[in-house]
Amino acid sequence: LTYVIEDLATFDLGEERYDGIVSVFCHGPAPLRVPLHRKVVQALKPGGVFAVWSFDDDKRFTTRLKKAGLHVETHKISASKKGRGRHHQIWTARK
Repeated sequence: LTYVIEDLATFDLGEERYDGIVSVFCHGPAPLRVPLHRKVVQALKPGGVFAVWSFDDDKRFTTRLKKAGLHVETHKISASKKGRGRHHQIWTARK
């Protein structure tokens, strides 16, 4: 397992370099997010997975992943052990 801490606006992810990329708390502005997500898709190896955790569902994000050619699954997860109240959204997108 390798983790990298970088400025996502300028970091070069490369091409077909990663088996998996996980994003947690990447809720920056659209001018940062949209190009970053394109770079993530390019950086995944064939069969690689992009996993994203968020507080809320985002249909536009799901659409962008599908348009990029990824097989997308969404998972709504309860934030509490009892399953009540707030839920979180997790996407898994396979190249």
